[in-house]
Amino acid sequence: MIADDGDDRFMKQQDELTDLIRLTARGDEGAYKTLYEKTSPRLFSVSLKLLKRRDWAEDVTQEAYVRVWYHAKEYHTERGQPLTWMISILRNLAIDKLRSRSAQEVEGDESPDELAFGGLGPVKQMMQSQSAMALEGCIDELSEAQRTSIFLSFFEGLSHQQVTARMDEPLGTVKSWVRRGLQSLRRCLER
Repeated sequence: MIADDGDDRFMKQQDELTDLIRLTARGDEGAYKTLYEKTSPRLFSVSLKLLKRRDWAEDVTQEAYVRVWYHAKEYHTERGQPLTWMISILRNLAIDKLRSRSAQEVEGDESPDELAFGGLGPVKQMMQSQSAMALEGCIDELSEAQRTSIFLSFFEGLSHQQVTARMDEPLGTVKSWVRRGLQSLRRCLER
């Protein structure tokens, strides 16, 4: 069977990127610059697709290349293609960015207590600690099935369908466990 020219070109590109990563691992700034020039349009487009904001995509792409510079020695061809390795670095950074932004949006504006102490003030810390202890006690009162279904739904962010698959239980049963578990938690926390 005769190799396709497209396959040959792809393999040459992969070999070239692998060589550039190896040289980068040795501290070769010229190779690093060439690696950046050859791969940055692709990485930036992936970043933009994941983050949907140009400023975030630029930041994450830049951070990905910093990581590539410092971790080039960790790249091994048997783990995958060079571009795949670089995209996985970028993807992890993009996920971290989305998580941190999501957490900031949930937290909202800082209260004067938080501003004065550079974080949670003593009153809020005490209240959070007491609330956490109360919630933990209430969670302990739930059945194992309710605990698991609520944990998977709210702490791991799984849909009811995904919880159903994970627990190998019917959808209606999972929904009942979640609903009844939340009702029990509400009653417990109101005491």
